[in-house]
This record gives sequence, C-alpha cells and structure tokens, in this order.
Amino acid sequence: MIDIRGMEKLFLISQSDLDSLLEKAYQKFSVENKSSTATQSEDEFPIGIKEASKILDKAPQTLYGLVNRRKIPFHKKGRKLYFFKSEILQWIRNSSDTISVEKKVDDFLIKSRKNK
Repeated sequence: MIDIRGMEKLFLISQSDLDSLLEKAYQKFSVENKSSTATQSEDEFPIGIKEASKILDKAPQTLYGLVNRRKIPFHKKGRKLYFFKSEILQWIRNSSDTISVEKKVDDFLIKSRKNK
C-alpha cells in the first residue's frame, strides 16, 4: 500500500491499482494527443485555390474576390495563392457575416410586429 497524503484526507491505494490508473491515464493521453497531432499536421499542409473552394463550397473566382478584399486568410508565393485548412476553418468560425438562426428569427419577428 502507498500512502498519499492530501490536504486533509489520507488515501490508501494498492500498487496494482495505482499502476492500473496510471496506465489508463497514459493510454487516454496518448490517444488524445495522437488525434490532435494528426489533425494539426493535416490542417497545416498548404492547399491551393481549388481545394479551398471545395472546402468553402465557393467558386474559385469568389475566393479571388475575397483575397483581393483581404477578407480571407491566404498566403502568396510569387503568383500562386496558398491557404491552410486550419486558417480557413478558423475564419469560418470567426466570420462576422455568420448570423445565428435565433438572430434571424428574432429579426423577422421584430420586422413583422412593426409592419402590423
């Protein structure tokens, strides 16, 4: 038995239980760390205008317009445009153009009440 003395309490745990808990914690950490690392490395590979337009479901010309107006994150090397999937996804999340369904419903109700 190992004594683990806390602030006000004493916990007793067997060596095998401690080993089991540590092993479970290590496995959980390893799985979570591997999945986040895989996502990060995949997101950080630069993509071109065609791939970015597929992610956003927008025509390449629309993306060129967004780039021209500096509305979307991009990188330029020579004449070639590059995007990072992680930056595009973050841009979507932070987009000020995004309006929630609740906001649309509230606006509709306010307008319909004014028209009566």
